[in-house]
Amino acid sequence: MSYTEHLKGKLELVDEVTDPDETEENMFYRFLVGKGFEFDQEDLKDPWDGMYKEMFEDEFYREFVCIDSKIYKVIELVNYDNEDFAEAKENDDGTISFNLRYYNGGAGFEEVLEWAFEDMEERKMNK
Repeated sequence: MSYTEHLKGKLELVDEVTDPDETEENMFYRFLVGKGFEFDQEDLKDPWDGMYKEMFEDEFYREFVCIDSKIYKVIELVNYDNEDFAEAKENDDGTISFNLRYYNGGAGFEEVLEWAFEDMEERKMNK
C-alpha cells in the first residue's frame, strides 16, 4: 500500500566514482565486495547491466543511497508524515542533512533525495 512519507535525516559520503575509467556499476561491485558479498565466476564473467546497482538497492534500502555516482550512508533517519516536500543542506562536517515528505506511490526515497539535491545545488548557484 502506498502512503505519504515524511523523512528527515542526515547523509555521510562513503564512496564515489573518482577514476574516469570506473563505471557506476564497478563502484557498486566494489562496495558490495567491501560489505562481504561474494560473487561466483559466472557472475563476474557476464554481469547484466545494472546487476550490482539492483543488489545494492535491494540489500541497503534506506541504509545507503547513490546519487550522482556517490554512495551516502544514511546516518540519521526520522519518519514523520503528511504533506510533500524535499530539502537537503550541506553541513560543516561534510555530511548532508535532508528532510523529505512524499507520497511513496508516486516517488521513491532515492528519487525524492535527488530532487532535494537538485534544489540544494540551485540554491548554491543563486547565492
